[in-house]
Amino acid sequence: MCNIAGYIGPRDAAPVLCEMMRRESGFNGGYYTGIVTGCGSKLFTAKLLGDVDLLVSELGGDRLPGNFGLIHSRSRSGGDSLWSHPFLSNDGEIAYIANGSGGKLGTFRAKNSLSQEMERKGYFFTTATDRTIGAYPTLSDGRCVHGSETMTFLIRDFMLSRGVRLAEAMKNAYLTYPADIVGLAVSASEPGAISFARFNMPCVVARTADEVFLASTAMAFPTDRDYISITPIPECSYGTVTLRGTTVSRFAPPVPVAPLTVALQSAIRERVLDALGSAGRPLSLSELGKRTADLWPDDRVNQKYMGVYLALYDLYAGGSLEIVPCDQPGAEEGRDRNVRTTQFRMRLRTQSE
Repeated sequence: MCNIAGYIGPRDAAPVLCEMMRRESGFNGGYYTGIVTGCGSKLFTAKLLGDVDLLVSELGGDRLPGNFGLIHSRSRSGGDSLWSHPFLSNDGEIAYIANGSGGKLGTFRAKNSLSQEMERKGYFFTTATDRTIGAYPTLSDGRCVHGSETMTFLIRDFMLSRGVRLAEAMKNAYLTYPADIVGLAVSASEPGAISFARFNMPCVVARTADEVFLASTAMAFPTDRDYISITPIPECSYGTVTLRGTTVSRFAPPVPVAPLTVALQSAIRERVLDALGSAGRPLSLSELGKRTADLWPDDRVNQKYMGVYLALYDLYAGGSLEIVPCDQPGAEEGRDRNVRTTQFRMRLRTQSE
């Protein structure tokens, strides 16, 4: 589980994004971190191996210019600083971040054919490495590349070849290269806009009178704002978020995604409550995901992390959830520098507290 966030508003985006990521990266992110902001017709990026505090202290990630942008913090899944999101198209026009994995939807994609097609079209991969990293795709010479960089190039290719805007290109790319995923992207030529595409992984949008926030969980949103709405992005949808509003269109996935009904969300909340109350120790997001997995039908793609996040936010907003920060070693590639990260565990607050 990676963590994603976005911001549009009158404030400098970078410090807002960094603060949001501090509030959510401990939900299994925090190992590789990157940010992109837009100012005028230019995108500015910084990324490294480490958490958001390292991004700020070493690269000044909270000082990038612009009032819209994205931030991402990746799970411990291999690679170096170049494998941190965001990924940029070779012409610098778009930046893309994502959270997800192959999952059931990923069985429909050809692992290597797409990356090699982008290679034949002349796209240059910054993530190419001689190391084999998980099940990530390879180029024609066998070098491994990040699948999200491949996706970035495919999105840009659709924009150029079909003359479509960013959101439409993301939808086309997701149907070509499906996965259990959600993605956000910005374009230098679409200032003040964040485009999205979502199959099943979590993402919510919050609005105030003059700002818009996106994140994997509403627990990431600043607590000192007066929110008009906090709304999950629907499954199997794509669109664009601006200060004026959100456009949402739906698409049909190759494998059905189970809807998160009111009854199912209620059952998830009860399961999360029971797990937190009976475990005898704080639990991680992954553990809570496993505790709720059997509530979903086997023949459909589930939205278990969206359900767990919504249940946790309900408890958090009501003052019943305590988030326990735990210091942990960072990614393996940073061990020689003793790179550390903070992971979150959850437990219920007692009445005496």
